[in-house]
Amino acid sequence: MGTIDGVGGTGPARAGWARPSQSGGQGGAGFAVPASAPSPSSAGAAPLPLGGVLETMLALQAVATPEERNRTALRRGQALLGELSRLQAALLRGGEGAEAARAALGSLAAPIEEPADPVLASLLRSIRLRAQVELERLRQ
Repeated sequence: MGTIDGVGGTGPARAGWARPSQSGGQGGAGFAVPASAPSPSSAGAAPLPLGGVLETMLALQAVATPEERNRTALRRGQALLGELSRLQAALLRGGEGAEAARAALGSLAAPIEEPADPVLASLLRSIRLRAQVELERLRQ
């Protein structure tokens, strides 16, 4: 007799694993629901009080830890610096690709949640200011 050992194959039955007989032999009775057990619908089961629980869980997930805020700010700063470099290269090539870099820079220059690290927060503000200056220069 073969058994299923997971996804993708079968193997021989392992020793010590016996299939219970249909008659319930081997001295053990299988799981059975007593005939007098009330059904869930007749027991008058009340719905679980979930009012506000889902909203609370979502709100807790939305609260970023200081480390998460720092990581997000660091990624944003690196992305802004990358776009500033691409914009500089595009302008040095005569403007080819400057519009795409300007659009990306504009979306990245939007404010984000303040990082917990004050030095990182100061650096990010400086990088965002530089990005905003470059965006204004391109508008003129």
